[in-house]
Amino acid sequence: MSNVGPKSAGEGEQAIVQADGDRMPLLALSVDDRLYDFFKHMTTLSLVSLGGIMTIASEKIVEIPAAALATVVGLVAIGGIGAYSGMGEIIQSKMKGDARPKRIAFYRGVSSLGFGMGIGAFLSVFLLGLF
Repeated sequence: MSNVGPKSAGEGEQAIVQADGDRMPLLALSVDDRLYDFFKHMTTLSLVSLGGIMTIASEKIVEIPAAALATVVGLVAIGGIGAYSGMGEIIQSKMKGDARPKRIAFYRGVSSLGFGMGIGAFLSVFLLGLF
């Protein structure tokens, strides 16, 4: 497990503290590393959100129309697929030694847009059903 914190008492420089106690300056992370982490987190958020949405829908807390549920699940799933595809592109380009593909910007947009719209649509349907 890693965390980000001051390098030592009195110093303001940020560093990542790794499990073995080694410190790596935060600026040492490349853009590809940060993008990979972003896609990894978006994939996880999408999967957890899909599980939560399906659980809430199956509990019949609120009656969610089938078309609305399909739209919500589809949007969140598109976000997750975009994030997973972005991770794959980064790994593939690193293994080949190629430059980062321009498609990464597309995947970043799709993952953020799909997830955001899906969660927004779910909250809208859920909250309107409560009141």
